[in-house]
Amino acid sequence: MSKARELDRRQTASTEAGKNASTGHELLQHFLDPARPHPTRGGRHKPWARNTIKGYERIAACYLGPLLSASLSDWSKDLAKRCYAKCPTNNEVIKTRRLLSSMITTGVRDDFLRAEQKGIYDVTVPLIASARPQRSNPVAQHGESAELITPDEVPTNEAVHRLARALYALPARRLRRLRPDIAALWELLANLAAYAGLRESELFALAAPDVLAAAGGLPTVRVRWQMQDGKLERPKGGKQRLAVVTRLTPSGYPLYDALINRADEALQEQRDGTNPNALMFPAPRGGYWNASNFLDRRFDVAAEIAGWTALEWSTPKMERRVSGARKAELDGDGKVVMVVRRDWKHTFHSLRHRYASTAIDEWNWTPGELLANGGWMDDAFVRNRYYGASNVVHATAAEKQRRGLSAGGARAAA
Repeated sequence: MSKARELDRRQTASTEAGKNASTGHELLQHFLDPARPHPTRGGRHKPWARNTIKGYERIAACYLGPLLSASLSDWSKDLAKRCYAKCPTNNEVIKTRRLLSSMITTGVRDDFLRAEQKGIYDVTVPLIASARPQRSNPVAQHGESAELITPDEVPTNEAVHRLARALYALPARRLRRLRPDIAALWELLANLAAYAGLRESELFALAAPDVLAAAGGLPTVRVRWQMQDGKLERPKGGKQRLAVVTRLTPSGYPLYDALINRADEALQEQRDGTNPNALMFPAPRGGYWNASNFLDRRFDVAAEIAGWTALEWSTPKMERRVSGARKAELDGDGKVVMVVRRDWKHTFHSLRHRYASTAIDEWNWTPGELLANGGWMDDAFVRNRYYGASNVVHATAAEKQRRGLSAGGARAAA
């Protein structure tokens, strides 16, 4: 195999494609190389983000097989058309086309491809879209933003209570023997997400000092970090914040008292050596939770127990085979198969929508108060996303209108 690749390199290197010409796999490696800075706006350079690389690798593995396995000198519109034909939806075609366009631009610039190959990505392939089911069928009211979260997209207080109780009942007997308080731990996590607005990644990074340091007179929690891809980072958008914590949830759960008690327990665990970072919600071995592990082992199971609505749809997946060394293969050596995916109408992130709705409907918060406590992007985002979804907004407007008409009639009679 190595000799064949070397012969291919010599053959293509002698063409007009340039001295760096080889196979599509090597162009992809060059394109995704973290050490290769890519141009951004303003002429500045920075390395690829981790999530960007993961997304490109997924697209390449699923759809770019015909090009990756071919010599760069053979790249053509026919091969690009074969790649697009593997995409199950128009959206996947768009993503694949963008990646291929960027790869080709890089390849021409860095002497992997010929200049006349620059337009081979521009191929139209008719597709029948197979979209993921919508979580709701919103009926937008006049004057509301298209980004508005409708009531159907928000889990009810009763649904949140069922989820919290399901998480409470979830831990296995072995874990209960090791840690008698572990059931209460997960009940606290669900209520903190739904009624204090912490994101999943922020909950995993929350430590006892962040709770106790912010407790001086006000029921608040300090949000300074999030656990993202196995690394501690600043919260989304780089926005640290203090979040007010309600003392009692709509279902009667004593949220703030449970939070303070858990912070004391976490500090004791740190002294005992079982929780080195005094995490409020540590993984079973005392470290940080991985998001996928938490969703698979905790949330998905609890959501099913709680009777949350599930969604199913089909999507492509790379079929992996073991032949000597484990490897992903395409076309003649392997194939992409359609598999059934499963998710929830209301995801864990939907608990933040419950938080915003409760703040608007029951606590009467202004957009500025919700923005400061929830850590959203800006005031306009909060208004477009949440204000207008509440029936209370229309009820209070109608009541004010009624009072105004009554007052006007009284003045006319006088």
